Amino acid sequence: CCPTNTTISNVRPDKSYYSETYCTGQVALDPCGSDDMCENAACGRSTYVDDAPTICCPGDATVYLNLPSISYRSAYYCTGLTAGQACGSNDMCVSDICVGNVCLEEAQDSLEPCDEDEDCSGLACGLQTWTATSSRVCCPTNTTISNVRPDKSYYSETYC
Repeated sequence: CCPTNTTISNVRPDKSYYSETYCTGQVALDPCGSDDMCENAACGRSTYVDDAPTICCPGDATVYLNLPSISYRSAYYCTGLTAGQACGSNDMCVSDICVGNVCLEEAQDSLEPCDEDEDCSGLACGLQTWTATSSRVCCPTNTTISNVRPDKSYYSETYC
């Protein structure tokens, strides 16, 4: 018997052509197959890796993102991830900071790697130099400019 006295019919994780009856009201970190199975109505992949298990999320929400290695397929991923866990967007992290697909505790300092302005304590992320191979960093001046790329004059980029 189910503790919540309610069930849901859902496809089996090992056989997508076969349905099974599952208990609802599953708690955080329990395996799940749909939002309806979870107490907090948030079922998603545990972290941003291709083979991450689908669980009732520790946070109360999910985000819909492309798979890490397959850009034409998407899945729901848990929010509420802590520092060091694999992420695909700032929304997945408790800190709201995901840099290089890893949740960080706090915003990055000057000249540290970044993906977007919100990743930086000075709220300015840009390419460090005007070269085709430059990497994104938190700008030491906390300001950015938009300029054409040196290797593609038809494409604009943000620079420190």
